[in-house]
Amino acid sequence: MPTPNPRHPNFPIPGGPELRAKGWRQEALLRLLENVLSVGENPDELIVYAALGKAARNWASHKAIVETLLRMDEDQTLIIQSGKPIGLLKTHAKAPLVIMANCNIVGQWAKAEVFYELEKKGLICWGGLTAGPGNISAAVASFRAPMRFSCALPRTVSAAIWPEGSF
Repeated sequence: MPTPNPRHPNFPIPGGPELRAKGWRQEALLRLLENVLSVGENPDELIVYAALGKAARNWASHKAIVETLLRMDEDQTLIIQSGKPIGLLKTHAKAPLVIMANCNIVGQWAKAEVFYELEKKGLICWGGLTAGPGNISAAVASFRAPMRFSCALPRTVSAAIWPEGSF
């Protein structure tokens, strides 16, 4: 049962013995995401620290992450790119529940002005290690040993899970 949060009343502090997800690994990641907002700097804007570190790219992405964590099985892995879920893959029970990449800008585009331009367009978010996406990836690493993973995620997989325009 969540505890009321006097600092941010719309963001109760998660806790208690109730399992909402299909397993405790999924529930732990969900609670991490909820907790980072309950103590965040500006949770109404998903900002958890430094006026920039976000728990998800936008509210639609946050909702999709939460819904996926609630329904995903132990043998699935959620792929998140810079605060936005882009796929749910069938893996195995010892695979990480979430694999994510944040703020990956390479080469000549790896500049602050490019990041801010992409962020303004809603195409990227700064997750950092203490923001929501970073917490999820850090928690995944603590739940299971790191796994080498490489795949090409076809647009059809992503579209089948989250139809274009759904967020």
